[in-house]
Order: sequence, then C-alpha cells, then structure tokens
Amino acid sequence: MSKATNGRYPQLRLLEFRWDHGQQLVIPFSPGLMILHGTTQTERTIVLRLIRYAMGGSAGRIDEKVMRASEEVQLRFMANDELIRVVRSCQRPTGKFEVFDSQQRHEFTPTEMSAYLIDKLGLPKVYMPRSKRDGTTYEVPLSFNDLARAMVVDRDISYASILSEVMPQPCKEVVKVIMGLTTREIAETENRLRVLETKRSQLKQEIVAIRSFLGSLDVPTLLEIEERRQNLLSLLAKMDAQEDVIREQVRTHMVVSGPEAERRNMYETLRNELISKRRELEAYRREILNLTHQQQEKTDLRSVLEAEALRVSRHLSSQHIVSTYTFSQCPRCLQLIDQKMYDREVEGLCMLCGRSLDTHRQDIKPWEKALREVTQTINEVNQLLDYYQQRKGELQKITPDLEDRVQWLEQELSRETDRYVAPIIEEMRLKTAERTAIERALSQLEYQERQRRYAIRLEDEVLPQAERELEEISARLERLQQERGSASDRYNAFLVHFRHFMRNVDLVHRFENASWNEKEQLPLINDQPYKKAVTGPDLAITVLAFHYALLAMSVAEPEVRTNHPKLLIVDEPEQQKMGKERYQQVMKLFGELALKYEEQIQVVIATATRDILPEFASFAYEV
Repeated sequence: MSKATNGRYPQLRLLEFRWDHGQQLVIPFSPGLMILHGTTQTERTIVLRLIRYAMGGSAGRIDEKVMRASEEVQLRFMANDELIRVVRSCQRPTGKFEVFDSQQRHEFTPTEMSAYLIDKLGLPKVYMPRSKRDGTTYEVPLSFNDLARAMVVDRDISYASILSEVMPQPCKEVVKVIMGLTTREIAETENRLRVLETKRSQLKQEIVAIRSFLGSLDVPTLLEIEERRQNLLSLLAKMDAQEDVIREQVRTHMVVSGPEAERRNMYETLRNELISKRRELEAYRREILNLTHQQQEKTDLRSVLEAEALRVSRHLSSQHIVSTYTFSQCPRCLQLIDQKMYDREVEGLCMLCGRSLDTHRQDIKPWEKALREVTQTINEVNQLLDYYQQRKGELQKITPDLEDRVQWLEQELSRETDRYVAPIIEEMRLKTAERTAIERALSQLEYQERQRRYAIRLEDEVLPQAERELEEISARLERLQQERGSASDRYNAFLVHFRHFMRNVDLVHRFENASWNEKEQLPLINDQPYKKAVTGPDLAITVLAFHYALLAMSVAEPEVRTNHPKLLIVDEPEQQKMGKERYQQVMKLFGELALKYEEQIQVVIATATRDILPEFASFAYEV
C-alpha cells in the first residue's frame, strides 16, 4: 500500500528534542502518550514552543532572554516514516537552519521549511486568493504553521477560541484540510479550477472591452473590411494609370520644335549657366576664405619670426658690451676698493684677477647666420602677405558681379518653372496626397481587421477552450470529491467524538447536542455558536474537545480518512482553572485515546507533577 492511500499517513511523530542553553536538555519521546512535568509551568511551555520553533515556527512567543541564553535546538522526528533531523540556531531566529533527511542536507528559511514539511507529509497545497489595493489578486499558500494550530494547543492563546488568532478564511481551510475534505489531489484541482475561472473571467472582460472598443470606433465586419479594401485597391490601380499618363505626357513634350523648342532650349541654357555660375561663385568664396586663413597664419608667423630676430640681435650686441659697473667694496671680501683695482678696471682688466674683459668671439658666426635666415624668412612672409591681399582684392571685385548674375538667373528660371513645370508638379503633388490618403485608409483597415479577428478568436477559440478545460477540471473535482466520500460523513465522525468528549466532562453549562456549521467550518453547541453557548472553563474544554475530535476521527470509529498528522501537543490544560475533577476527566480522555491507538498517534501533554493521574504515571517524563 502506498503512502498516498495508507490510512496511517500523514503521520508526524517526535523522537528526540535537544536544547543547548548552557546545559544540555534531552527529551526522548515515545509513541502514544507522553506527559512532560517538572520544573515550572513557564519552563515547560518554553520547551513546547521550542519544539515548534525547531520545526520552523516563530520565536515571537519565546522570551528574548531565553533565546539570547540559548545556542541551538535540535529535533528528530519521523514524517511518514522518514527520519528528519533539524538543527536551528537560537541566535539567528530569522536565518536559515540545517535540515537532514534520508536524501541529503538542506538549508531552509522558516517559509521554505513550511513547504518542505507539507511536501514530506503529503498534505494538500492550498492557495487562498488575496486582493491588492489596485484591485489585482494574488495567491497566498496555506502554511504548515497554519495547519500546526490544529496540532498544538498553546496555553496563552489557544484556549480563548478554536484555532485562535487564525484569520477566518485560513481557519476554514485548515479545518477542511485536517478533516480530509481537501486532499492533495482536490487542492491541486481546486487551484487549477480557480486559475481557469480567473482566466475565463479575464477573457470575457477582454472580449467585452474589445467589442466596446470596436463599437466606439464603428469598426466594420470582416466582409465590410474586405469590400472596402477592394475599393481602395481599385482606386490605387486607377491612380497608377493616371500617373503613367502624366509621365508619358512629360516624355512627349520633351520632343518639340519651333517656338516651344526655342523656349525649352532657353530654359536649359539658363539652368546650365546657373549651375556653372553657382559653382564658380562658390569656388571664389572658398578661395577668399582660404586666403583670409592664410593671412592670419602668416601674420602670426611673422610676429614669431620678428621676436626671434630681436632675440638673436640682442645676443650679438651683448658680445661687444664691456662692463662699466664699479664697486665700492670688493664683492669677495667686502673691503673698500683701492686705487690699484680702479686702475685695472680703467685698463679694461678685471679689478680682482687682472684678466682682460674682452668678449670671446668664437660663437658669433652661427648667430649671425641665424639672424640672416630669420630676416630672409620675414621678407618672404611679407611677400606672401602682399600677394594674399592683392588676390583677395581681385576676388572681392569679381564676386559682386557674379552674385548679381546668379540672382538674375534664379529669377529667370523661377519664372520659367512657374510657366512650364509648376502645373505638372502640382498635379503630381495632388496625386501623391491622394495616394497617401488611400494607403493610410488601407493601413487602418488592416488594424481594424486584426482587432476584429482577435476578438473573434477570443470568442470562438480561446474562451471555448478555457470553458472546456474548466468543465473537465470541474468534472475531475467532482469525481475526486465522490472518491473522498461525503462531507457529511466527516462532519458526523467529528461530531461523534466531539459529543463523546463534551459528555464525559462535567461542564458548568448545559450541553444538549452538537451540530456542524458548514459555512464557518466550526461546531455549534445547542444550535448556537459555541462562544455564545459556553464561557469560562467550559470554553477551554470545548477547545480541547475540538482538537480531540479532529485527532480521534482519523483513528477511532467512526473512522474516516483525514489529513491529520496524528500528533497533538497540549500545553498546561490545568492552567485554565477548570477544576481538578474536570481536569482529570480531560486527561483521562486524552490518555485513553493515546494509549488505545499508540501505534498511530502521539499525544504530548505538559502539566504539573501533582496533576498526573496515577494510571498515567509511567508515561510521565520529568524535564
């Protein structure tokens, strides 16, 4: 028997929990009933919450001091007979953590862990539609943390109401999944059905929008579009024939004689002369511009050469300068100049060393040659500048007459063009405009045809295909629901166990009967909502009865096939002040169920040592 059809599955069974918080806490779990006791109520609650934390739950309800003082938690458990080990750090609650299974090592975020457990347990993947502010919708998956609310009764939040703090829509989906009303196959089919219904709705809206668009633009039918296209193509063919006639007339008029020929020859002469004069005028203008550039360059060059000539001349002159500078003190020892030193200077000697002050002339010739070359270059530049100025003057005298001639030729040609060429051009322009209008109308017809064909395709092909798929999926969903069995069978099975629990506890309020509210997916007590029928400790007992019934209906008669993982964790039921006698009755119900079906289910209860029933003492583990 496969896991998919085996009544034991899904099954989640805890094996061992380890908590490293300065000291090592190890809890080995056994099948059937397991009672955790010892230490304080708070510490027992922390242990249960850390177990949920190890399975990917939030650390929000665990004291921050406890998390900071803890290193990590480890949990070994079986998911449909596959051994899984989780190692999760307490220092990084939102980070990834290690998961080891029979195949490999994984690193998961809490969200990824949720999808992993749903897959390992073979639970349905249910998606719930959500709406954004802009009106668009998106889908949110039902998480393992949502489903875990049916398996874990937390002392602080769970006793206030059934599946407390779970939103209405997820609450309904959780009950349907756990009861087996939603199987994996049904969930996949419903998801596909929802996608197709959305697609069909969108297609219908699109068809309506396209029809409205086509109507607002007065778009014709396909037959009308084809008729209009043929008319426009016929007009284009006529226009081609008319243009051919005009071209033939032009060619015919080119071969003429007599006065008409003289006028045509005059037009050609004027046109050719205008082209020639324009080219000549453009050449003169370019030459004037080039001469202006050359003048500027040569003027700049002359300035540089004149500066160089001045520098060379100064160097040559400095060769003949004899220093006449006199000192009142010796520049060497700073003593007064004596008469002998003055005499040396008068004789053209150095007053200090007595050597001649005559200039050495070994480098005069190269400098004189350089001066001659610079001077010659300056003269050549001056000659070029004179030529440039002369040529510019000549061109500037020629160009005004040439410009006047070009202007006259242009005016003559314009008159000739208006007289002979303009009518033909105007006729061709009108034909071109008419052709453009026809081509634009053809393009618009093509666009209208695409829109019309798209609307027809949506209506005749795409929408029927979507509706056929929708019918097939709906039929498949109906078959699966029939194979699953009647929903009333599951409601009745739940109510049998729910009534059994409620009638075996001495309630404060009167309990007559229980029924099922299919709309809310919650039990009714005495034909009214349970929160109106019971309060105080009876409300806590009702919550426990709900969880008991969900678990019992998967293993006890009347037994039905459900998706309950067959694990139930109950945290501190005595804290709800239900009284010792009622508490013992509750414990007895859970204990008897767990022991009778210990091979299939696991019930973990945290309570004080003094509240353990004697018959269950052997199933207690002190933490």
